Amino acid sequence: MSNEYLNKTEEQQFEDAKNWFKENGTPIWWRLF
Repeated sequence: MSNEYLNKTEEQQFEDAKNWFKENGTPIWWRLF
C-alpha cells in the first residue's frame, strides 16, 4: 500500500511538472539549448 501510494504520488508529480513546463517552462527550456 505504501509503495502504491508513493508511485501514484510520483506519477502525479510528473504530470504536474509536465503541465507546468507546458505553460511556463518552454521558453526557458529553449533558451538553455
